[in-house]
Amino acid sequence: MSIAFVRTGLRSSPTWRQFELACGCVVLLILVGCAIYLIETFLLRCERRFVENPIDVMTRAIGLAHFSIGWLFLFTSPNLRNRAAIGRLTFWTCFGIAFCVVFAWGGADRNPLLLMAFYSFFFIHEAHDEAHLFRHSGELPADDRVAAERFQQALAWCVAFTFMMLLAGVQILRGHFLGRSAMLAELPTEWLMAGWLLVSILACGSIFLTLHLARSTYGSVREAFALYQPLLAVYGALVAIMVLGSLLGSVGANLVILVHGMTWLVCTVKRLQERKAEVTGLWSWVRGSPAGFLTLHVVMIALALLLFGLRTHAWDRTGFVCNLVSKGWFPYWAIMHIAMAFWRK
Repeated sequence: MSIAFVRTGLRSSPTWRQFELACGCVVLLILVGCAIYLIETFLLRCERRFVENPIDVMTRAIGLAHFSIGWLFLFTSPNLRNRAAIGRLTFWTCFGIAFCVVFAWGGADRNPLLLMAFYSFFFIHEAHDEAHLFRHSGELPADDRVAAERFQQALAWCVAFTFMMLLAGVQILRGHFLGRSAMLAELPTEWLMAGWLLVSILACGSIFLTLHLARSTYGSVREAFALYQPLLAVYGALVAIMVLGSLLGSVGANLVILVHGMTWLVCTVKRLQERKAEVTGLWSWVRGSPAGFLTLHVVMIALALLLFGLRTHAWDRTGFVCNLVSKGWFPYWAIMHIAMAFWRK
C-alpha cells in the first residue's frame, strides 16, 4: 500500500491555525457575556439578570445559533434529495427523539450518569467533526483515501472513548468518593467501577486498533503521529479543556461547545473564501459568501441574546418560548442536533 503525504508543522497547519482562531473567538464571546453582565449589574442595576453566568449564557446563544443554521442548511441541502439520505436522517432523528425521552425520564441534567452520557455523545460528534475538517483541510493528500479515512475514523473513536474514560473517572472521583453528587455517592462503588472498567476496555481496544491501523497504513506509529500532529493537538486541547473544566462543574463542557461552534464557523468561512462562489441573491449571499454566512451567525446570536433578555425582563421567565430557550431545554436541542448530524457520517 502506498500513501503519499506531506508533513506540516503545527504553527503552519491550517487545522491548528483555525483552532487557535476559534479559541480566540471564544474568548471574545466570553468578554461580550461579561460586558452584558456588568451592564445589567452595575449600570442598569437589574434585580434579575439574564446573564448570571457569562460562559453559560454565551454557550446557549452560540449553540442555538449553530443548531438553527445547521438545520436550515441541512433541510435546504441538495445532498438530502434522495431516499438513502432521507432514510438515514429519519433514523437518526428517531434516535435523537428516543435519547431525549430517556434523558427526560431519567432526570435530565440532574442525573450525573445521563449528563456523562450526554457529554460523551457530544464528544463523539466533536471528535468526528474535527476529523472531517482535517480531512478536508488539504493537509492529507493520499493515494489510498479509503485507508486514510478508515484510520481517521478509528482515531476519532479512539479519542472519544478515551475522553469517556477520563470523564467518567473524574466524575466518579468527584461525585462518589468526594461526595459532590448525592446520586453518585449513593451508588455502590462496585457498580461504578465496573462501568468505568467497561469504558476503559473500549478505550484500550480502540487504542490498539488505531495503533494497528497506523502501522499498516503509514508504516509506523511515529510516521502517523507526525502526519496527524495538528489533529492530535486539537484533540489533546479539547480533552484537557473538558476534563479539567469538569472539576469546575459545567465550565469544561461549555467551553468545548463554544469551541465546536466557533471552529465550524471559522472553517466554513475559510472554505467560502476559497470557493468564491457567485452571489445572485440574498440566499446565495447568506449561504455562499463569507460575509453573508458570518452576518447570519451574528444575527442569530444577537436574536438568541435578545430572547434571553426578553425572557427575564419582559416575560417573567414564563411561557412556551421562554421554556424553549431556557437552560433546561438546551440539552434537548443539542441532542437532536448531534443525532441528526450523523446522517452524513
